[in-house]
Amino acid sequence: MVQRREGGQLEVGRHRMRLVAHRGWSKRFPENSLPSLAAGVAAGADEIEFDLRLSSDGIPFLCHDAEVNRVSNLEGPTSSFTMQELKQADLKMPDGTVLEHLGFSSVDEVFQTFGGLIAMNIHIKDGSETGNILAYITERYDLRKYPEIYIAGDAQMLQVALEDYAFIPRCCLADAAKDPELLVDNAIKYRCARLQFRRTNYTKESVARALEAGLTPNLFYADDLDGAQQARDYGIMALLTNDIGYLKKRL
Repeated sequence: MVQRREGGQLEVGRHRMRLVAHRGWSKRFPENSLPSLAAGVAAGADEIEFDLRLSSDGIPFLCHDAEVNRVSNLEGPTSSFTMQELKQADLKMPDGTVLEHLGFSSVDEVFQTFGGLIAMNIHIKDGSETGNILAYITERYDLRKYPEIYIAGDAQMLQVALEDYAFIPRCCLADAAKDPELLVDNAIKYRCARLQFRRTNYTKESVARALEAGLTPNLFYADDLDGAQQARDYGIMALLTNDIGYLKKRL
């Protein structure tokens, strides 16, 4: 952990930084797929991160984009497909080659495969669907039994979660792209346990302020050793990476 020197000052750079497999080992496997998450776990990730959206029949499934085109052979908005249709999709590897019938993964598959085995950073991509997504999950799984699960999202998501699902730890992403100090303000406002800085928009001062406020700072993201070492030197506690195997071996 981050240590304190005599006098109470924070001493950073000597702590063990947690590594988070961003969409699994997404540099090597189809992002947000069960194989990608499993590879991240096998490579030694401390946490897995994945994105959730809602199918047309109300089932949360793993997908980053608002449309499925980039990562599959399907075309159109994520919300226009049933879970059964999504399960029949061909998914794309990072190099664009296709894995036939791998299919999008449902949140149930993730919980049944990894629940209780590893920490989960669950990014709810559509804040307007937060209530539906969290209702689905909490009706099926007692999240109090999974102490290392937390949800991440924008201001809309955080507000709904704070009002109706306050027992689920929250990670603030609200205004991360604008101003790191505003991100800290929002994390405090929405009573978050964590916040997630962006690599293009964070400073030692903003990380130190987050730590002083009792927040755990994540960073999105670094795939290279220099970027990872800078994150640790700045006091980042959990680093998202697309290349978990590479950094796990070298840090």
